[in-house]
Formats: sequence, C-alpha cells, structure tokens
Amino acid sequence: MTKKYVQVQFLDSPFSNAYVFLTDIEDLQTNDLVAVDTRNGFKLATVDHYVEAPPENIAAATLKWVIQKVDLTAHNERIERERKMAALKRKMDARRKELQEIEIFALLAKEDDGMKEMFDEYVALSK
Repeated sequence: MTKKYVQVQFLDSPFSNAYVFLTDIEDLQTNDLVAVDTRNGFKLATVDHYVEAPPENIAAATLKWVIQKVDLTAHNERIERERKMAALKRKMDARRKELQEIEIFALLAKEDDGMKEMFDEYVALSK
C-alpha cells in the first residue's frame, strides 16, 4: 500500500480552502468525485491534484483518508432513463387524449346527424 497525499475541494463549500487527505487509491484524477473521512463525518469532495507532502502546519499523522472514489455511472444512467421515460409518457398521454377525443366524436357521430356531418368533414380534412 503506497500512501499518497491528495488535495481536494469540498462540494458543499466551493469557495473554501482546499484540504489534503491520505490516499492509497492509484488512479485518482483531477475532478474525480471522492468520499473523504473528516472530523465532521463523511463528505464528498473533488480531487484537485496530488501533492508531495501535507502543508507544514499539519502533521501527516493527523491526516484523514480518502474513503473511495465515487462512481456516478449507474446513477447518471438511472437519471437519463427516468428523463426518457417521462418524455415518452408525455407523448403517450398526448396521443391517448387525441385518440380518446376521436373515439368519442365517432361514437357521438353514430347517435347524432349533426355530429356525423362534422365528424365526416373532420376525417376528410385530416387525410
């Protein structure tokens, strides 16, 4: 296990200072989302870059760890799937409404001569 130091920026405070954490994760890159262990519990942060050593005013023994890299692939796929489903549902609802209206007009046309005349003209115009 090779310990490295990585500087991160917390998501909940984008204008705050960057902080240094220990890591043994080999493939961290700039802007990777990571979970880190802080004195206030687990937090999400983005990786800024690796550093050679912690700042002089911080003892290396007091540094906390990067817990893991956060993979959002499955979450982003889930969000995209829900977006597509919502768009399809809106289209299906609009089409259902259109078909229901046409079916109602057709039923009414069977019962009323005035409605039949208007419906027949509507059908002819829609072709």
